[in-house]
Amino acid sequence: LDIYMSNLDVYQSPDQLLDFARVCKNIKKQNPNFSLNLRGLATVDSFLHARATKREAIEELREAGFDTVGFGVDGVAPVWKAIKKGHNTEAKCVEAIRSARQDFGITPELLMVFGHAGIDTAETLQMAYAFTQDMAEKYGAIPRPHIAKSFIPGNSGWLKEENAAAIKL
Repeated sequence: LDIYMSNLDVYQSPDQLLDFARVCKNIKKQNPNFSLNLRGLATVDSFLHARATKREAIEELREAGFDTVGFGVDGVAPVWKAIKKGHNTEAKCVEAIRSARQDFGITPELLMVFGHAGIDTAETLQMAYAFTQDMAEKYGAIPRPHIAKSFIPGNSGWLKEENAAAIKL
């Protein structure tokens, strides 16, 4: 059974995550022919915090069948502050990606949003590409590129007058 966890940040509540992992492990124990393949999304910060404060939650979730985590890296340092990802640093991103793979045997995915209008440049796009390639080579990280959207329902760009004509299309 493949389950894609819908939580936007799987590690944000490590105590509840540990409870969930133990329930999953118990189900598997009671049903030997039942297997789980779990994957989810996480911020780099919450993964590193869970690793530091509740490591067993990550370990037990892995034992329960959690095998892939998508980290919201979303570019590189020159872009992060402008897109409200200023909490990311390259060092933290590398450490989370490395740790997921090497410490826990979890496949890291890099969710990379490219092409932010007025923010990304040829240089930042090249930097993001190089970072993604480096993480793929060193840690087997799977790139998950996405195109930035200046306006989508619910974001601030949706409400800007200069986007009204394009939205009508």
